[in-house]
Amino acid sequence: MHASSPVDLRASPAVRRLLNRSTLAAATFLALVSGTATGANLLPLTAEQRQSLGIQTGELGTHAGAVASGLPARVVVPPTRVAVLAAPVAGVVHRVDKTHNEQVQPGEPVLSLTSTPLVEDQLSLYTAASQHRLTAENAARDQRLLKEGIIPESRYRTARAEEQRALAEVRALRERLRLSGLDAGAIRRAEEEAAVSETVAVRSPIAGTITELRVVPGTRVEVGAPLAEVADLARLWLEIQVPVGQARLVEPGQPVKIVGAGVGGVVTMVEAEISGAETVKVRAEVDAAGGVRPGQAVEAWVGAAADARQWRVPAAALVWQVGRSFLFVEVPEGFRVQPVTVLNQSAATAGITGDLKGDERIATHGVAALKSIWLGGAGGAE
Repeated sequence: MHASSPVDLRASPAVRRLLNRSTLAAATFLALVSGTATGANLLPLTAEQRQSLGIQTGELGTHAGAVASGLPARVVVPPTRVAVLAAPVAGVVHRVDKTHNEQVQPGEPVLSLTSTPLVEDQLSLYTAASQHRLTAENAARDQRLLKEGIIPESRYRTARAEEQRALAEVRALRERLRLSGLDAGAIRRAEEEAAVSETVAVRSPIAGTITELRVVPGTRVEVGAPLAEVADLARLWLEIQVPVGQARLVEPGQPVKIVGAGVGGVVTMVEAEISGAETVKVRAEVDAAGGVRPGQAVEAWVGAAADARQWRVPAAALVWQVGRSFLFVEVPEGFRVQPVTVLNQSAATAGITGDLKGDERIATHGVAALKSIWLGGAGGAE
């Protein structure tokens, strides 16, 4: 930059043009010459010079309020709030009790299946239980005979092993039927009475909304086939694409809003990786009470942290030079050139951050004149 050395105002056509418009042009110009800046970032000006150049100041401004707004985002359901209902047995969909978008409670049936393998497993349990009772009787008899010295110990050990094998089979079949969806009462009746049920209910494990139903009555399914999806939509995720330059200012805990929806939340995660579009994915958890739906494309507003060193200033107070932004901060000697970073900008205002305390006063009018003085009339093009 040409401002790396003291400004020679006598050679500045820009200053001469500005001062020639005033009746005090000659006196002010001589005063400016005698008060040439003593450093690249300091512009000494007296009160009379400031008035002649039309320079006015104002407070730095209120808190910037937002890191960025109008950011593209998508509403998604947190995977921790989703349950997929899979077919516990192979069979045919017998009945659908809940359909798409309906509410369900934990343990409430969503649909039921008719299953031949389910019937076979119940009969197998009855057979295995009968066999276990027989082997248990044999083991008990051989234990008595062993005590009386009638049979060798090896025979008793064989009988005992048969009993344990039969018991293991019974336990395995009980667990298989439990995983198939039968309740404890139905399993007990199958084991003791050979009472067989050919249908089984597929129940929701959580309270939520049926967001997807993949089958209709008559659909044939295999074990493990997904049948429906239930989601708790009370809290949703907002996945926001934030430009890299602004993402460095985002941290967990900062406020988030969906523009135009009245839905708010907080940032919960900032990804470390940068996408091919030079954006960073920021995740926020939001309240679904505002009517937003999973999959919906929205615009998001990300607020600054409560203690962030960010402010909102008039857009006219900013000057640009070689792709960088600056403010003119009032000091006793005149004005100090202060580099700042623009976070967001509208036609009237801009959110900025920089090495500022917050109680400074900045030039809001006559900024072009200050820029001309700063650059000495050379290299002043943006």
